[in-house]
Amino acid sequence: MIRVQYVYDLVGLILVLSSLYTFRDRANPRRITTGLFYALYGLAFILADVLPSFVLGLVVIAIVVLAGFGGVRTGSYGEAEAADREASRARLGNRLFIPAVLIPVLTVAGVEGLSRIHVGALPLLDPANVTLVALGIAAAIALIVAWAITRSTPVVSVREARRLIEAIGWAAVLPQMLAVLGT
Repeated sequence: MIRVQYVYDLVGLILVLSSLYTFRDRANPRRITTGLFYALYGLAFILADVLPSFVLGLVVIAIVVLAGFGGVRTGSYGEAEAADREASRARLGNRLFIPAVLIPVLTVAGVEGLSRIHVGALPLLDPANVTLVALGIAAAIALIVAWAITRSTPVVSVREARRLIEAIGWAAVLPQMLAVLGT
């Protein structure tokens, strides 16, 4: 059975890998605390089903303290020059939208199709979280398609994930943190 925890593990892995880039970013004056923030956030995803609620609550409090005392800052990302970005945009054209369109299409297909499939006595997808598991599978497939279209690598994806999550900032984690504290 494909469990929802596998989706959380993948998200957590991306956050932990992103935090490693943050720790190495000498242009970020708060690279240690920012890296720690995203590492703890990623570990909360990965270890949520094995950590006692009390320990997970302490991790959440540490995350809140790091953000609340100004420990989270955006870093330096080594973005491509405007001319390089424009050349890439011209080369790829509307094909850039294919991965974005694939996610909802494959999610619906997964919910409607894969939710009925059983392997032996077990359902293929976690029956309690069919939509979230289908979304995770769709996102993974869309990522692979994006790599093929752009001729990019997983390393570039992790760097871009870091740029996006840091651009959103600590507010991106607020809903999950409130849910954990509620638990």
